[in-house]
Amino acid sequence: MHLLNKKAVSTLTLIMLMLCAAVLGGIIAYMSVMANFYLEPEDTVVLVITEVYFPVDHADYFEVTIMNPSHSPSGANITEIYFTVDGEGALYNVTETDLGEFPIFLERGTSETIRCFENWGRFAGKTIKVHVSAMDVSGAVRSAKTEYVKLDMETNFDATTSCKRFNLVIRNFPQSKINLTLTKVYVNWEAQENIFLLPDYENVTFPMSLPWGESFSFQCLYDWENLVDPLVRVETLEGYYIEEKANATASVLLLITDVDFDETNSNEISITILNSPQSTTPVDITNIALAYDNKTEILNGGLVNPHLPYKLAPNETVTFNCVWDWSDLSYRDINVTVTAHTKQEFVSQQKTVKTQSHVVWKITDAKFNLSDTESFSVTIANAPCSLQNINVTQIKFNENVTEITPSSGEIPADEKRQFSCTFNWTSFRGESVTVTVSTADDLSTSKNIILPSIDLKISDIITFAKSTATILHVNVTVLNTIFSTENVTITQIIFETENTTEVIDVTFVNPNLVPGGYLLIVAANVTIVCPWDWTPYENQDLTITVQTAEGFSVSQTFKITKWVS
Repeated sequence: MHLLNKKAVSTLTLIMLMLCAAVLGGIIAYMSVMANFYLEPEDTVVLVITEVYFPVDHADYFEVTIMNPSHSPSGANITEIYFTVDGEGALYNVTETDLGEFPIFLERGTSETIRCFENWGRFAGKTIKVHVSAMDVSGAVRSAKTEYVKLDMETNFDATTSCKRFNLVIRNFPQSKINLTLTKVYVNWEAQENIFLLPDYENVTFPMSLPWGESFSFQCLYDWENLVDPLVRVETLEGYYIEEKANATASVLLLITDVDFDETNSNEISITILNSPQSTTPVDITNIALAYDNKTEILNGGLVNPHLPYKLAPNETVTFNCVWDWSDLSYRDINVTVTAHTKQEFVSQQKTVKTQSHVVWKITDAKFNLSDTESFSVTIANAPCSLQNINVTQIKFNENVTEITPSSGEIPADEKRQFSCTFNWTSFRGESVTVTVSTADDLSTSKNIILPSIDLKISDIITFAKSTATILHVNVTVLNTIFSTENVTITQIIFETENTTEVIDVTFVNPNLVPGGYLLIVAANVTIVCPWDWTPYENQDLTITVQTAEGFSVSQTFKITKWVS
């Protein structure tokens, strides 16, 4: 018994010693922890972040609880709150809180939970450090591991399909902690109200639930013409968002370059369209609209040749012959606005033109011959599309009324007539003049003409010859007649047969035209010997053209005959 009691006492003593050691260790550890609060110098304020909270269902804010210990000598002004992300070097400053602007005063012996409105959602799943700075006070830092939430997005802007819509796929990752609620779509920060969403498979509108692991596809109605790589942003009710720059360009400059009302066919118009070189995509022209008198007619299908739709690449032009009956008087002399539309929903620039008048007529020719400066002739045509005859009553040379023969003349539609006009125009040679024709109905038309000043001729006498040295040549005689007002310099001779055009080498002609040409004075002529093998063209027509340094030219056609020695 005695031995047993001694052993029991020894064991009890050991237990007591162990308990004392544990209590002592706890006291030391507690004092170590509390040293941060109670062992600082009495004149120093040290703030402590006691909690950081990143709510997984609100990525647009986080909360930080800050304590100013009771032993602090004073309150503190919090001047800044920001956060950093592990593995990154950037600072993200908080600019707005639920307690207002910085600085935020914190009394000693108090703590405050501050809600910071700064989006952290793009770092969801990472460790975030919150930093608190105060004026003349040691700051504080605390880390928190956030929950994983991630959105994914695919955009498809296809200008070859449409510039008024694009496709969008949004996915909530399977690893995401929560379901998300889609609320807004932006393009270059234009609000979602301007983007009409068409889900591919069901009629869903925002806000719309997007469970984790699922995705939704949308066709978005939005005019993105002329945007280059627009930024698309999708936001959720929970504060998460995703942004992506789309690989997209939809720049098309479609021009109506010409609208022609054919004078010979009043049932048709021709419209020329250019897809500008600056355009980034081909287009398929689907219809052409004609707007007039508060009406709009659409030309498509069999009404247009070539047929629509028609693919037009950048820097390409096409002319459409369109069936449109403008023969009636009600369609004459009115404004018509032409617009082309495309499959891709691009629209051309508009072009407004005036339809033909009820009478379409013009001066087709005015002939002035230097050998007869006392008169000239004028040819006038009344077009097939005219709705009435015209009766020519007067022809003026500048402002001078001429004597015409016949004295008047009625010209039906689709006919023309030549008038001889008596007027001495000698002093106007080489000048620009205006010929004006008037009718009994007070219609008039004019034509500007530069009168001749050089009477250059090729003699009818021409020789296709072969010299004793077997050199084939052609002798061409050129005259600068007495009616010319100035000398000319012959510089070039061109021979044109049925299938060939040849510029004669003037270094071998006689007289030589090199280097400065041959000066042909007024009332003089010259015969130029031109080496040329004319035998392959025997019995063909040969057109000879003589050109001068002053810009004048004359042509004459001959039959190539057997050579003479």
